[in-house]
Amino acid sequence: NLCSQCAEDGSPLERAQSEVTSLQKRQTAHNSGSQHVRPGSSTSAPSPLHCARQATTAHTTHNKQTRQPMRTLVIHAHPRPIHSIVTQGLRQALGGCPGVTMRPLYELYPDFDIDVAAEQQALAQADLVIWLCPVYWYSVPALLKHWFDQVLAHGWAYGPGAAALQGKTAWWVASAGAAASAYTADGAHQRPFADFVPPIEQTARFCGMHWLPPLVLHGGHATSPADLQAGRDTLLAQWAQHCQALAADSHTPTAATPAAVAPANAATYKTAHTLAPASAVASTPAERTAP
Repeated sequence: NLCSQCAEDGSPLERAQSEVTSLQKRQTAHNSGSQHVRPGSSTSAPSPLHCARQATTAHTTHNKQTRQPMRTLVIHAHPRPIHSIVTQGLRQALGGCPGVTMRPLYELYPDFDIDVAAEQQALAQADLVIWLCPVYWYSVPALLKHWFDQVLAHGWAYGPGAAALQGKTAWWVASAGAAASAYTADGAHQRPFADFVPPIEQTARFCGMHWLPPLVLHGGHATSPADLQAGRDTLLAQWAQHCQALAADSHTPTAATPAAVAPANAATYKTAHTLAPASAVASTPAERTAP
């Protein structure tokens, strides 16, 4: 669902249709083979153009019924954003979408002195929360971990009577420096990436949030412009589908893999993805970080 605040420049439908036009050009290149996903990456994602068209239609129906756009909050955490290739590319892709609010933590809080009230207010206004960051030592960067500790406070995010995040949806979009093959029994990390997901997943679940299978981009600074664009398109396609599904009232998911999520009933969709195992991880190229 490419919803936006109707008071912003251009109507939501116009902005969604503009996105369709942009993606039409990408799709032409995609069909001619100029964009690709590396071997071992997810290839089952629907085209961004298809998703944007679905989202445009969904927005029209949804907006007529409820007048309430889906609101996405992106918590971006990269310790060295000027050196970022893939994470920065994904940030730029999402930042240009309607209904998206971006919170770049390392720019807002270089001294790690987090404004808890401001962060909680941003969370309270969001429907979908995206944690966008590189993988650092099988987890998230230090400031995002500090954000978890400070913002997701007892009595507000969890604990008796705390329901500030109840029913919201969390999605971890991560860039892992190593290739997908490194996350195998015979690879450098000796485990599938899914084995490192549970602490982040449980953070969301413990706060009463629904959990979407993570989108993980593998590769490094060697990622080609075509692969980076393919990763951006995959992110936008999945984001549009997630928003559409979460905003809808009468659809049902028809695919288990996160890269091929069909329009879904909000309750059924959330239930299906809340119960989705951490092993359900979508992969595509990404940037070099440690590990």
